[in-house]
Amino acid sequence: MKIYHTDIHSPIGTLSLFSSEQGLKKVCWDTDFSEAPFAKWFPGYSEIIWHTTHPILERASSQLETYFKKELTRFAIAFDLDGTSFQQEVWKSLQKIPYGHTISYQQLAISVDRPNAVRAVGNATGQNPLPIIIPCHRVILKNGNIGGYSSGIQIKDWLLAHEGIIL
Repeated sequence: MKIYHTDIHSPIGTLSLFSSEQGLKKVCWDTDFSEAPFAKWFPGYSEIIWHTTHPILERASSQLETYFKKELTRFAIAFDLDGTSFQQEVWKSLQKIPYGHTISYQQLAISVDRPNAVRAVGNATGQNPLPIIIPCHRVILKNGNIGGYSSGIQIKDWLLAHEGIIL
């Protein structure tokens, strides 16, 4: 089975996109995968085809470019995500956070019927393989502070400001 890859340039750096035949699998900043464990990212896949075109990658690239122009507020792309059922549940709930809005990790935990699992929800959020597209940047601390972000606070701050959210 093959993984397809392409890069796009964005206002916050080069993004690398990876897909299978079924859907988008991973989005990361190019610096995030310089020493990446590809076998861990894509278990069961035998080959990565670098710098290629594929309909899923083309759609994702187009939608990301439109998002960065502030002309898209919700992504419509097929996903092919690897994760536990709990992670999948958290990632699905993240997709319900509207553009230009934030929720707290506590609210996210409540949304997946696990009000006492804030830390686990935070960990699942941090493992989101599709940042921007699955908007984990819209999750902040209960006290209104920005919280963490797997790709760095500066990128999270930029994404929130891009959507009109100033903390």
